[in-house]
Amino acid sequence: MEKVKNKDLINYNPKYHFNHNKPWTSKDLEYALDYRNDLKDISLKLGRTISSILQKRKLQRFWKEADKYSRVKIIPWGIKGG
Repeated sequence: MEKVKNKDLINYNPKYHFNHNKPWTSKDLEYALDYRNDLKDISLKLGRTISSILQKRKLQRFWKEADKYSRVKIIPWGIKGG
């Protein structure tokens, strides 16, 4: 197997990124959000750039935080946790 350079995985390269502009499947997301795996391995397996994987992880953290605050109810005399 040939050695893959990190710069080839960060930016789009048709040789490695066969899922470019294709929708993410739930299995893809599950694998990408698993922090136990190396980004390079995830990129090669999913055919996605490292940048797109990091972007999905950032969005997941954002929605997790947003969900936490969506349960807080604002009432006229203060804020009540839900």
